[in-house]
Amino acid sequence: MTQSPRLRCRGLEASDIEALKETFPSNSEEEIAQALENTSSRNEAAEKLLTADSNIEPIDGICSLDDILSMLYKRVKQHEQCEVRFFGESGIDTGGLREEFLSAFISGIQTNLFEGIQLSGLSPAPHVEAVENGSFKVVGQVMVMSILQEGPPLAFLANWVYHYLCTPDVTAISLIDDDIANPDIRTLVKRVKEVNSKEELQAIFQEDTNMDVIMNTGFTSTISLEKKDTIVRIITLQNTIMRVKAELDQMREGLRLHGCLAMMEEYPSLMEKLFVPGEDYTVTSTFLMNSLTAEYSEPGSTRKLQETAVMAYFNRTDMLKKEKTTVSNMYEPI
Repeated sequence: MTQSPRLRCRGLEASDIEALKETFPSNSEEEIAQALENTSSRNEAAEKLLTADSNIEPIDGICSLDDILSMLYKRVKQHEQCEVRFFGESGIDTGGLREEFLSAFISGIQTNLFEGIQLSGLSPAPHVEAVENGSFKVVGQVMVMSILQEGPPLAFLANWVYHYLCTPDVTAISLIDDDIANPDIRTLVKRVKEVNSKEELQAIFQEDTNMDVIMNTGFTSTISLEKKDTIVRIITLQNTIMRVKAELDQMREGLRLHGCLAMMEEYPSLMEKLFVPGEDYTVTSTFLMNSLTAEYSEPGSTRKLQETAVMAYFNRTDMLKKEKTTVSNMYEPI
């Protein structure tokens, strides 16, 4: 690739532009140059281009998780498939090594960076060093890659964690007692809920440990029965979302990869089953058909005619199967 004098004057290396152009063929040379100028390394420029490329505008016609996944799957195919190579091993990654790596990574972050009960969902553990290192952003990025590159299931997040990732508006997120990781504070909240008089409520917060809990929330009003719901809410909020807000915000940044966060924000109920424990998700014929891209032989050739006939039969068979299912459902006994 011959570097233009204009780019040389801007102090940009031709090798950097050429490497990024191979990875981002749809971006212009000027867009790549601007990314390099606004960052300090080729890797940072690549991440900037990828983030910009991931701001997908929501499209019409999405009515199921199949539609979202097929669109994201087609988008990730524009970039190179993730390949994994373990140090000291000579194996070629045909999918198995990638799956092994993603499984080990997801298992590792659940153990080291999350807390809670697996069945009810995990939440990020407070981890200042991990935040400083940007580890939770990497968590978000790898979660996206696991979804789109045949990795292990990710349905391990607590419900409130998922909803914060979709919409970081703390006032709009429902929280329950069991969302609190600390058992002592969880018990405190339940005690506050059960009181029926001002005296009982004030007696609870005469205990030094409990007073520290409410003081940490910034609560300065008089403790009264009228304020009971407010006290419960702010203690719960302080010991869930506010406790790990930095970790959650970093995860949101990582989830922007390939436009995954945009889909979560636009279609939170459809995407929820990918992240929150519950019903298993099964790939359907709709997802398969939307993900396939036929590559035909040259127009006019005999092989092209045969290939077209095969695809037509494949589409027709899938359509007839759906019609048969619809008709049978119409006549189900009530």
